Amino acid sequence: MKIKLYGKKQVELKGFKFKDINFSSELYFNFKRFVIFLATLSFFVFYLKNPLKSSHPHAAQRTQKRFYNLDFLRIIFMGQIVYTHLSLPLKFDFSIVGYTEYFFILSGFFIFLTFKPEKSVFGFICEKITRWWPLMIWGILIRLCVTNDLNVEIFISELLFLPLTGVAAVGINQPDWFLAALFWSSLFYLLLLKALDKNKFALALFFITTSSALVFAQGFYGIYNMQVIRGILGVGLGCCVAGLYLCIKDWLLQNKAKINPVLPTLLECFMIANIFFCKNWLLAIFSNAFLIFLFSLQKGYVSNFFNTKFFAYPGKYVLAVFLTHGFIVNELLPIFLKIYPQIAVYKITVMLVTYLAVVLFGIFSYNILGRKPDALKRLIFKGCATES
Repeated sequence: MKIKLYGKKQVELKGFKFKDINFSSELYFNFKRFVIFLATLSFFVFYLKNPLKSSHPHAAQRTQKRFYNLDFLRIIFMGQIVYTHLSLPLKFDFSIVGYTEYFFILSGFFIFLTFKPEKSVFGFICEKITRWWPLMIWGILIRLCVTNDLNVEIFISELLFLPLTGVAAVGINQPDWFLAALFWSSLFYLLLLKALDKNKFALALFFITTSSALVFAQGFYGIYNMQVIRGILGVGLGCCVAGLYLCIKDWLLQNKAKINPVLPTLLECFMIANIFFCKNWLLAIFSNAFLIFLFSLQKGYVSNFFNTKFFAYPGKYVLAVFLTHGFIVNELLPIFLKIYPQIAVYKITVMLVTYLAVVLFGIFSYNILGRKPDALKRLIFKGCATES
């Protein structure tokens, strides 16, 4: 009896005597996958060769207040994203909505809060590219090592932040759609801030966010422009929250008013509970905006408790986890479930182990790529530091 083994194919040997079996094998070589592997390794080695130097030359002059509690919330919402994506391979129901919108709103909040008229559009674009590209390329390459479905046009569209914007379909690494929607939405509001004065911007912001909310509620969109609408609505709401925060903060300082922490604490608890139990997508979006507003004021016990570096520290890994978790959740986990289908009955255990793997791989990716955006800045955008 002769059995040939090709690649990863498994042969059931139960019931046979090994002395009667003649094994022969053939070399299995996939050139395309080998090239992808070399590209991944080259990217990894090349990027590490660029030493980490001091960041922005004027970084020490920045005195922007740090909201550690908002960084902590990023961890909570990132956990929801992973949980939702785990629902498909593990086949369990989920009813959480509005989790991605938190990151849109938070981005709009800081765009408005840190806006400086002298900051150029080129500097903004350069900043996003140098921060996102390393992890984006890394996420694409590690996924290609498993799927082997490289498409140059799709790859370029991801680098140009085009997936699911109405211009290009979903990218190789699916989470990149979020960066595409965030990039164009943020750029849109940055241009508005530079072009309009305070009153005109407020009027435009009200009109745009209201229109986006109505379009979202009525469902006048397709899969390719839904993500852009979510970005426009979320980033716009973030700008609204930042404006409201500045008004309330100034009023409190001018009047030296003191707020009893009981009511803000109750509102904070209610909004946090709403994160996990809200079924209405649009309501969840506005709830997330109000939660950011409450935590930015830091007038409740909950927002103050989590406003420490200890709780915010893991927040720096969120982007890396987001851009690389698909490799484990959508690629590796289904492979393990196919090879060992019996582990599917232990859903909680599998989910916890997957969470751990996602976090560890995200931390690993951040430490080798996410910490050194200036290396890419010096390589591609010479003189960009002066622009941004």
